[in-house]
Amino acid sequence: MSVPTSQQIAPHWCGRSSGLLHALVNDDTASSTGTATDGMPVHESTAYTERNPSTASTVTQPAATQWLPRLVDLPRAASTPTGRPATRSTTLTGAEIRKSRLTLAIALANRLRDGAEPTQALLRQADAEATDPRNVLTVDNVRYTPVDATRGRFSTQGTILRLFENTHPAIKQAGLLGDDIGVMKFAIWEKSEWDETRPMPDPTDDGRTLIRSHRFPELCEGDVVRCEDVMKRWYDGNPTFETRRDSTLTIIERPTGSQSNRMDGVR
Repeated sequence: MSVPTSQQIAPHWCGRSSGLLHALVNDDTASSTGTATDGMPVHESTAYTERNPSTASTVTQPAATQWLPRLVDLPRAASTPTGRPATRSTTLTGAEIRKSRLTLAIALANRLRDGAEPTQALLRQADAEATDPRNVLTVDNVRYTPVDATRGRFSTQGTILRLFENTHPAIKQAGLLGDDIGVMKFAIWEKSEWDETRPMPDPTDDGRTLIRSHRFPELCEGDVVRCEDVMKRWYDGNPTFETRRDSTLTIIERPTGSQSNRMDGVR
């Protein structure tokens, strides 16, 4: 029997798993409508069915969520497919998978084609996504994430646990970023902020016109911050990150009064 190629498997797997992959990327239960590879509309609620393009009939299968755990629900201490305890967090809670459902479906299809069982394929894919620098990583998983393919860059999100004072004249802010399972140091360099200008239209005017500027927000302890395209570094054997000219820091949430009081108690 010939082994099907990934191009043959991927559309079939995508059609059967679109609801599951929707749950992996979007943690909601709202129903939506997509289009199957045969051009017929498919509702998310019926995405776990096998379709016959010639007859447009469907054969109902058990919902995949009954036997496949979602990526976002995998526990931190989950065992690997070999039975050994996981050495890094496989949970994606608090992070974001920046890939389309089709890309995830093809990756899962390739694992199935290579002989992995469905549960093993999902666990391995979860582990791969949890340490893919193109996704938004949990702070704990930054340690285990290879960044050669992204030239040292990665994205993460967490809460400002502490800000250091009088660190260095060239550093705007530095401190500790953390989430439920990890903490890491960071530094925001003054030289990472910049202005783009151009000469004035009047040749006799020596001034310049500001076109755009790049500034980082002033962070406060307790802020929930998304850090994108930051540079991975190491200090005393622990991962840290620094900003670069194309890095972005976005404050997702500011602390309330009660949260600020709790942060003061932590210091």
